[in-house]
Amino acid sequence: MTPGQAVRQGDLLFEFDTSDLQLQLIRLLRDIAAAQIEVREAISSDDVSMAALARSRMNVLKTQAAAIQKQIDNAKIVAPDDDTVVLSDLQQRVGQAFPRGEEVLQFASGGDWLLEIEVPDDIVYYIAPQQTGSFAAASLPEDRQPFRIDSVDGGAQVIENRNVFVARAVVGAHPSWMKSGMEGTARIDSVPRPVWWVALHRVVDWARSSYWI
Repeated sequence: MTPGQAVRQGDLLFEFDTSDLQLQLIRLLRDIAAAQIEVREAISSDDVSMAALARSRMNVLKTQAAAIQKQIDNAKIVAPDDDTVVLSDLQQRVGQAFPRGEEVLQFASGGDWLLEIEVPDDIVYYIAPQQTGSFAAASLPEDRQPFRIDSVDGGAQVIENRNVFVARAVVGAHPSWMKSGMEGTARIDSVPRPVWWVALHRVVDWARSSYWI
């Protein structure tokens, strides 16, 4: 699996190594067969207590074998739906052990693409949910895709030594060239503001940067 790869429901994504589990299952099946023989021999000799003990042991072994078989069956991970892989580093982790509960794959649903737009802190006041704009990938600048702002983070982040706010936008189109992790430029159609509002905010921004207000 690689980022950007499309998968269909039921496709095999990856499979864990079950060699140890297979050996455990073989040993358990062998022990179950031996317990069955003990049961038959105890019944033949009218040894009721021995037959009961052997049958109890056989039931415990069957329960353990069923649990091992379930783990083997669950070692094959298939796609739950028609999705696109957005995060995967499995090719670099072949042969490694995975802790229980660790995330190994992320998918984008078959619906809309999600953009993360880094908005400079000096213009974040102009950005709000439901605004529209267009995105162009760096590798295909002439093909712009429309989007709609879904949310804007309430706190700033430092990315590449810049204070930015992350705005998330939904891209409704599904061009074949668009892949997860692509970078590019976004143009946002800002909401109209009065001239006095723009001028006032520029003064406030300058004061904040100059006097740490």
